[in-house]
Amino acid sequence: MRGFRISNNQIEGSLPRSLSHCKDLRLFDVGNNDLTNAFPKWLRNLNHLQILILRSNRFYGQVDDSDVAVSFTRLRVIDLSHNNFSGYLPTKFFENLHAIREGLEMEYMIDRTTDGTMYYVDGLSFATKGLEMEVHSLLTIWMVLSRHH
Repeated sequence: MRGFRISNNQIEGSLPRSLSHCKDLRLFDVGNNDLTNAFPKWLRNLNHLQILILRSNRFYGQVDDSDVAVSFTRLRVIDLSHNNFSGYLPTKFFENLHAIREGLEMEYMIDRTTDGTMYYVDGLSFATKGLEMEVHSLLTIWMVLSRHH
């Protein structure tokens, strides 16, 4: 299994730790549910994770664990917005986002058109100034850094 997507389902409770055994996950999207838990630190065990979306749930606490800060070297997309997290993301967290800095592509999601243009197969949704929009075809060269107060 390369992707785990249960977004927009009104799922309650906490995420099962057994998901940490899905070592080949590239996409982890549990956005827009009613999940309640501290930041799931076991996500650091998902060494191939490229997209992490926890948006619009009731996650809480700090994301300052040193093990978490040095994980996620392959992440290209991370969305922690609209939760109850507190504190700051540690500097080490950003220093270790190698895939974003080096422009590594998410090969498993790429579709090439006949003219050679590359798009991500699965679209993503982005929230900009409170407006959420779904992008169905996303150019591979596109990069977004967003924050929410």
